[in-house]
Amino acid sequence: DQIVDAYAKVYTNLRVHHADYPSPAELRSKIKWGNVEFDGDYSKDTDGSNLIKSLLLDNQPGPLFVTAGGGQSTIARALKSIQEKYKDTPKWSAIYQKVARKAILSTSGDQDDTYKNYIQPNWPDNKFLPIGAGGVPLAYGAAARVSAENAVYYSADWTRENISSKGALGAFYRVWGDGKQMVKDDIFDYFGFSGFTADQLRAKGYIVWTPLRPKGEFIAEGDTFTYLNLFDNGLLGYRDGTFGGWAGNGLSNATRQGNGTAARPPTQGPNFTPAAQNGFAARMKWSVTPKRADANHEPRVMIRGNSRISARPGETIRLQGVASDPDGNTVVVKWWQWKDVGTYPGQVMLSNP
Repeated sequence: DQIVDAYAKVYTNLRVHHADYPSPAELRSKIKWGNVEFDGDYSKDTDGSNLIKSLLLDNQPGPLFVTAGGGQSTIARALKSIQEKYKDTPKWSAIYQKVARKAILSTSGDQDDTYKNYIQPNWPDNKFLPIGAGGVPLAYGAAARVSAENAVYYSADWTRENISSKGALGAFYRVWGDGKQMVKDDIFDYFGFSGFTADQLRAKGYIVWTPLRPKGEFIAEGDTFTYLNLFDNGLLGYRDGTFGGWAGNGLSNATRQGNGTAARPPTQGPNFTPAAQNGFAARMKWSVTPKRADANHEPRVMIRGNSRISARPGETIRLQGVASDPDGNTVVVKWWQWKDVGTYPGQVMLSNP
């Protein structure tokens, strides 16, 4: 609710730069409270679980992506409500198969044990959005582990210039040492403190579970990967386990684990961090820029013809890309093979990258 209040203050500006931004009223109409009375609660139906249930059972073909940052209690309640209604009826087999075909879960681990305790034993055929290697580093503490090339995108200076100084949304956005807490006295949320050591925070009763970072630095938010592959950025990470996107890629749904990890050894994919962070920064600038000409807008890129190409072994294929820029800027184009995608073990030769 508070995020939408901030969004409402900048909505007019955002619409100048992209017509698809939904109205604050539309967003508010979609906000529902789920199962949050206590950690792992799925004891009764809630507005949130009823929404998930209705979408799972409607006549839309799917897929339906259901994300969860933290625990899966509201998803568990939706599934349990469906099971309780249909389990002892002739419709149960068809309903179970419908949900198994339609639902694709995208979760950040099993932080409240509702997957282990209910979903996995009762709905073992549910699929997961494949993620894993090669994504944008956004786990907590990412700033301490990223490459020197990418470190700038987590720094206090970059964050202040591009995010936290940008109007109502920027002021709302959390950074290290900002004096805020999501919930008062949450012993796991010490991001708002500055000038304290880990021992001093422990003495105050906090559980110090990730190292402290400099004041004003970007808080890489951990659960962000649950929706990164759903972005319409051309990478099609939601379509197949090997395609990959900003959240990385996994081998297949069969290798995906309910604890939020993919059964795949870590490898180094393409560096999508600048694209993700600069895209974020560009939109934050849109939110404070009432004139379209005073901000930058991403190029339009497409493959001419059919982008899903079939070929025989040894055959040469021709790829033709088309790129244009709505601001009239020069666009630099480069083709490369993303080695982590697909099953071909060899090197693809590009005659004119």
